[in-house]
Amino acid sequence: MTIGNGTASTASASQTLGHLISALAQEVPDTNLLLRIVDRVPAGVAIVRGPDMRFTLANKAYAAIPAKPGRMVGRSVAEVFPGMPKSSHAMLEKVYATGETLSLRGHQAETDLGRGPTFWDMDFIALPESGGGSQPDEKGVLIVARDVTRQILSERAGESLRATEARLNIALEAADLGAWSARDELGEFMSSPHAAVLHGLSPDTVFDHDTAMSVIHPDDREAVRTALERAIATKGVVSVEYRAVPPGTSGTGGAERWMASRGRWIDDPFTSGGQLFGIVRDITGRKHADAERESLITRMASDQARFEALVESLPAGVLVAEAPEGRIVYGNRRIEEILRHPVLQSASVEAYGEWVGWHPDGNPVAADQWPLARALKGEFVPGDEFLYRRGDGTTGWIRVCGAPVIDAAGTITGSVVVLYDVDREKQAVVALRNSEERVRSVLGEKETLLAQKDMLLKEVNHRVKNSLQLVASLLNLQGRQVEDPKSRQAFEDAVSRVGAIAQVHEQLYKNDDVSKVEFGSYLRTLCTQYGGESSIAIEAATTEISTDVAIPLGLLAVELLTNALKHAGPGTPKQPLEIFFGESRDSKAGDSKAGGNTPVLSLSVRDHGPGIAPEFLDARNRRRSASLGMRLIESLAGQIEARIEVENTCPGVRWTLMLPVGP
Repeated sequence: MTIGNGTASTASASQTLGHLISALAQEVPDTNLLLRIVDRVPAGVAIVRGPDMRFTLANKAYAAIPAKPGRMVGRSVAEVFPGMPKSSHAMLEKVYATGETLSLRGHQAETDLGRGPTFWDMDFIALPESGGGSQPDEKGVLIVARDVTRQILSERAGESLRATEARLNIALEAADLGAWSARDELGEFMSSPHAAVLHGLSPDTVFDHDTAMSVIHPDDREAVRTALERAIATKGVVSVEYRAVPPGTSGTGGAERWMASRGRWIDDPFTSGGQLFGIVRDITGRKHADAERESLITRMASDQARFEALVESLPAGVLVAEAPEGRIVYGNRRIEEILRHPVLQSASVEAYGEWVGWHPDGNPVAADQWPLARALKGEFVPGDEFLYRRGDGTTGWIRVCGAPVIDAAGTITGSVVVLYDVDREKQAVVALRNSEERVRSVLGEKETLLAQKDMLLKEVNHRVKNSLQLVASLLNLQGRQVEDPKSRQAFEDAVSRVGAIAQVHEQLYKNDDVSKVEFGSYLRTLCTQYGGESSIAIEAATTEISTDVAIPLGLLAVELLTNALKHAGPGTPKQPLEIFFGESRDSKAGDSKAGGNTPVLSLSVRDHGPGIAPEFLDARNRRRSASLGMRLIESLAGQIEARIEVENTCPGVRWTLMLPVGP
């Protein structure tokens, strides 16, 4: 993801900046001067010294971290941060004792009640004892703190989005509903684990289109496929019932299950298409009840006693009226359970007005509009739905089927209705509609969060670049006021190094992909800043490398280039400084069985000056050198696992860095 790459690159820049400040602290013994420099750094910077960890320096950004800001210099870490976790304090002591460099990511700082939480990435860098002055400083620890509050809160927002999706799945499963979706092609078919369970499969089964069709009864497959294709083609709705036959069964007896599936087309804001989103539920009980009801009602005219006994066992309510007045002569126990009041012994159709109900359009149901009254006139009512006021004062949806009772002579002798409680079914429809709205909301939130992440990453890189350029300008201005040539050179070197990091961030905020940098153009830009076309000959391949590698490698290029200009002078048209960057072969690395011919990215800088002192041909001497530049070259090369070769070319010296090519 973009946020991961952006975080890694910014953390890398923070760690590199910490090493630069650590080196600068050793080069500039004047604490006031050092404080004026680090006050411009876009991060919290502090120095603690001595075994009791007392602050000797803290810039403005670091001084704002404690819950109760105040004086820091001269106070211990425990006094400034009384609530600091023991583990964090132990990490600080370890850096002080061992000289290691350690990092703490996502640390939550204490805040006042009126402030929100703040999160910080902390780098702890050991500082050796200072040998300058009449009273040398004890060894200490440099602390660099970077505010990552926006990043942490953004990640938590993403976790909240995923939790919302999980709660939606739990709600559907609690309602005994399976969810499914299909796109323009039926091959792009997905479903929830509970949909697999409803069809007799394990919840771990990948319930795709082919699997779904395999458990549908062969006689019903074509109807289901046709219904889905029609809904996709029209971008409308689908409602289909079918039989499911679990694997390993013949589809007869109790193994066969009836399913009802409903779905609706939803436009997808991320693409030009959309998807068919729906639910599926098991209606085997209802189908069995329907079959049993039809069988029982067929025989009720011939055997009233048997009819009443059987009807009482039905899961549906049954009501019978006689013609022509419409007097109610029978109602089973189930109808009383559904309506939550006793059967009303109405004497006529006019008395049906005691029943309070509404049509789906909200209009009240008149007495002669009830299916029991309409069936007395010979009408067959296949199944009308009404919102009914039940006996306990609540309302609920019912579905009523009605038919006239006709004797052998064709005379209507009465009417009968069968009544179902469909309130849960209606609630499922409402749940589906709410699910659709929540899906739309989730998709919209996801799009907004992604846009915010991209914007924040570009803004971070832009601000880091501007801040680094500001630091470079301030260092440059301050350096001009320093009379000591050595100190002035230290300022100029610091300006070059900060500028190298700023160049990387300039490319990051201009590119869409912040995880990579095109290093060839970056290198050519650096050469343009430090020399002209006649003084530097550059051959740089167009190669993208990760941001984590680009920052140290850019600093290495600046060090080698400035060293060449400093010790060999500007190149000439006949003998320009020679710079090469591109892929080559390293004969001293790799598997010996393969001939030791490992591909590497090579960066070489050659001048035509007096060459390098023989002792600096040994890497150990360079690491122990008093020159900050030499130590930085070795440190940065080790950070990216690059191998360094140095050779005197008579005239001049050639530095070559070989960086392994990743898989």
